[in-house]
Amino acid sequence: MSDLSFITDPSKWKDITPDMYDEINAQIEQTFEEGCHGNCESCSSDCDHRESAQLPKFAKRMYAVNGGKGGAGKTFVAAGLACAAGRAAYVDCDVEEPNGRLFFRPENVARRVVERKMPEFDREKCSGCRKCVESCRFNALVLVKGAPMLFPEVCHSCGVCAYVCPDGAVREAGREAGAVESGESDGVRVVTGELKLGEATGVPVISAALEAAGDDGLTVIDCPPGSSCAVMESARGADYCVLVTEPTAF
Repeated sequence: MSDLSFITDPSKWKDITPDMYDEINAQIEQTFEEGCHGNCESCSSDCDHRESAQLPKFAKRMYAVNGGKGGAGKTFVAAGLACAAGRAAYVDCDVEEPNGRLFFRPENVARRVVERKMPEFDREKCSGCRKCVESCRFNALVLVKGAPMLFPEVCHSCGVCAYVCPDGAVREAGREAGAVESGESDGVRVVTGELKLGEATGVPVISAALEAAGDDGLTVIDCPPGSSCAVMESARGADYCVLVTEPTAF
């Protein structure tokens, strides 16, 4: 293998071309085989470019475990990977039915509420111009008797209605979407997202759970089943996606 030490020099990253990816990845895999766990960061502290905030952390990987349907065994696989790693973060993003914590039984559990922003309309300021209704790409607003009416189940909390309102009649208020629990189990950081009963989308809770996991080493994400928005949110930052399947007809 040729000398690839330049990959730790941010000034030379522009020289990396697609035909070099396989060779770079092979070197990365070799660091794992030689025992690198991505947590000591001694390589970063000894590097001449340690002042750079862009220093790549190749040993820190994120694996998303997904399956086409519930019951295929993805939670079992994800929990097993996190346990085998020894020091890792396990993130249960199957927020509608999180059960990974039953395997780990984490201790010192901390729980925090997750909110998402929802628009509220001041009828006294609203002129009924319809700009918010016309700008909402999710069709979460209709104009009823000269004032906007919100369908919260469809709202994606994008904030465009407040942005386009010429009258300043829209403000965003927090609405509980669920909760995130964080705990420890034999060196594994266990993070669980839990959707509030009745909520239509788990994306805000998934985002909060991934944020709570941090980026201190190997992260294993237990994704929701299928291919919905919740799955895309869970896996979008992953380096690898592990698909768990079984032959039973759907």
